[in-house]
Amino acid sequence: MSYRRGREFEYKVKRILEAHGFVVFRCAGSRPIDLIAFAPNRQIFFIECTRASKDRATIERQKALADRCGATYVLISRKNYLEEVRKLLRSVGVS
Repeated sequence: MSYRRGREFEYKVKRILEAHGFVVFRCAGSRPIDLIAFAPNRQIFFIECTRASKDRATIERQKALADRCGATYVLISRKNYLEEVRKLLRSVGVS
């Protein structure tokens, strides 16, 4: 995915979450993760937005970082992003 399209996708996910009461930060250069989101119930999510599948090592490194920070790791693909965002919203009792 081009940088511009990737950035637009990240902002799309960010806006949806913010509309449901989340506080969301986009990390510059997607380092170490694309989005860090704080749910209304104070749960923290490290969100990776992707069009293609990520390599296993990157996913494992991001999951480990989320675990160290007490966050939940979420991988949101462009193909099924609405379904994946709805699942995340339901997990914190927001619809």
